[in-house]
Amino acid sequence: MQEETKMTGYPSVDKPWLKYYSEEEKSTPLPNCTIYKYLYDNNICYSHDTALCYLGTKITYGKLFENIEKTAKALAALGVSPGDIVAVCMPSTPEAIYTIYALNRLGAVPNLLDPRYNENGLAYCLEEAPASLLITYDGCYEKFIHIPSEICPKGIVYVSAFLSAPWYLRMMAGLTSKTQPDLNENHMSWSAFMKKGDCGKIKLGTVSGDNIAAIIHTGGTTGNPKGIMLSNSSINAIAHQYRMLVRPKRGETLLDIIPPFASYGLCASIHMPLTLGVSVELCPKFQAEEFGSLLHKYKPTYVMGVPSFWESILTDQRLVQEDMSYLLSAACGGDSMNVAMEERINRFLANHNSKAQIDSGYGMSEMSATACVSWAEAHRPGSVGIPLVCTTFKIVNPETGEECTYRETGEICISGPGMMIGYLNREDLTKETIRLHKDGIKWLHTGDLGHITDEGFVYHDGRIKRLIVRFDGFKIYPAAVEQAIQKTENVHSCAVVKYNKPGLGIIPVAVIVAKNPHVDNEQLLKSIQANCYADLAERAVPQKFFFASALPLTSLGKVDYLKLERQVEEQYDQLQNGQMLLAMTGA
Repeated sequence: MQEETKMTGYPSVDKPWLKYYSEEEKSTPLPNCTIYKYLYDNNICYSHDTALCYLGTKITYGKLFENIEKTAKALAALGVSPGDIVAVCMPSTPEAIYTIYALNRLGAVPNLLDPRYNENGLAYCLEEAPASLLITYDGCYEKFIHIPSEICPKGIVYVSAFLSAPWYLRMMAGLTSKTQPDLNENHMSWSAFMKKGDCGKIKLGTVSGDNIAAIIHTGGTTGNPKGIMLSNSSINAIAHQYRMLVRPKRGETLLDIIPPFASYGLCASIHMPLTLGVSVELCPKFQAEEFGSLLHKYKPTYVMGVPSFWESILTDQRLVQEDMSYLLSAACGGDSMNVAMEERINRFLANHNSKAQIDSGYGMSEMSATACVSWAEAHRPGSVGIPLVCTTFKIVNPETGEECTYRETGEICISGPGMMIGYLNREDLTKETIRLHKDGIKWLHTGDLGHITDEGFVYHDGRIKRLIVRFDGFKIYPAAVEQAIQKTENVHSCAVVKYNKPGLGIIPVAVIVAKNPHVDNEQLLKSIQANCYADLAERAVPQKFFFASALPLTSLGKVDYLKLERQVEEQYDQLQNGQMLLAMTGA
């Protein structure tokens, strides 16, 4: 750790977090190459080590590079050239990994589509970034058949999700699968596609770290998804900065439950561990309720998940007698976790012989997934950690744009090598998000609220859009209210949303999930209100407290606050304080 220096009072200038890094870590140069080359250079001498595990099949690094090369030749045989865009709509399968790196090897760009989008969403993404070729899997093929031909790529490669699975799983899938689609010269199976490359040759273009490596889509819940252009350098920068924190041993494993079409999946759950020599256990179809069984089955060294996944282990009967000494790292991102829940999970892990603790992190797709992390030497309860070694955080007043001092809440802004190139075909939105400040640095405005302590720890205080401004102008930070509620012993989880009360205006409302569904809600409510009045300003205490069997979740496991607000709005007048919301699901 470096010696203490005189502080200016501004985190972006002082960078107090750097004391947690060695001089070597701070001075190691960032890689300036393609993601394929970075993967290759770090593993070519370890060809016999396991790179991927898939439903029981193990794939070595040597086999991984061989299959990437074959895929690149097949793509080249179909005319894919440097700079071309190829649509890839795949879950976490080996073929998806081969395709992403093969395109990168050719200098082409994968437009990574979420198979869970409906036809309109997929059509929008295809129209935004036209491609002549699409690679998809059997569970999504029919969606593309119904997309207009002028939008959908002419060529489609169809891949069975069980193609790389052990023979018995392939046989079972063949016996139970739906009717295979008709294939023609433009719509071909993966095996037919691979044969195209038997005599193919790769023509490599000049590709640098600044070139686009992938297009990732984000948003889409309240409008069309945004295409985010990530460069080779930005994705490599995340892996490089993790290298400064994690000293993995070859043979250790990471359970990948985040799909490659998500930035968190591609950058942090696939590219990062593979470049570090960690074997990746691919899960092609993940259901939140399966989290505990996957831990039990695969016994991974490392896992990255969202808060709701980690919360689920507390009540998972399959883990009651589990010896979890295999788990060394329990990373958590994607949403905030309150201190009380973090402590409960840490106690659970310790009681089950795991040395891991919840290591919260923070990032966004626009920063290649990760910008801030916790680890053993840099951990504070409730914090999302410290900035990565080459990354800088600044907190600014949303109204004036001036930098805030320590412990002042404002908008989180980030600058660093993980920053996106920009939004695809949205220069206006790019300029709104990435702004040149008067310090001469380009800062990415996150739309999140947070503060930084003089120790260098970052705290996430919620979304600016979630900020509740009461009818009298008083500002309420939902995360702080949720923290107070969560301190109550019998509360499992909670969410605070706004409600526009006719004749009064905006007020805060809390929705609570009890640990025990048979608990006395009246007594629990008294305890919750006592904690709220003890920890919060009176005007920040919710006007009503409703109970629910579960909080609604998005497809990525985050709390769906918009859906929850709609449910509160629909039922507010029907229910009394302390009653159960109707038709609540954790979908």
